[in-house]
Amino acid sequence: MLHSVLVLIAFQLLGEFIQASFDLPIHGAICGMLLLLVVLIIRGRVSAPLRTTANSLFQYLPLILIPPSVGVMTQWQALTAQPFALGAVIVLSTAIGLAVSGFLFQRLARKGPSA
Repeated sequence: MLHSVLVLIAFQLLGEFIQASFDLPIHGAICGMLLLLVVLIIRGRVSAPLRTTANSLFQYLPLILIPPSVGVMTQWQALTAQPFALGAVIVLSTAIGLAVSGFLFQRLARKGPSA
């Protein structure tokens, strides 16, 4: 499990380095997560220890969602200043997310279960 945690941290640090080096407009942790996704797609599988570690981290997911929730509450005036623009962004991003999820589900369902 320690090896898997170190792999996750290494990808996060690599993502932070890439974000800082190229001054990308997305967070370094997101860059690291995308890099990990690319590596896992290339490998074609997730190792059992990494899967176990990731599954054990799911129980802490609500703690990860606390800072954005606090940010929403502290920036409430800024968010309510443009309610129609905010509503449009929420609807559009939800529609895009649903479309991409549906597309991926259909593509992966055609492939069948992987071993």
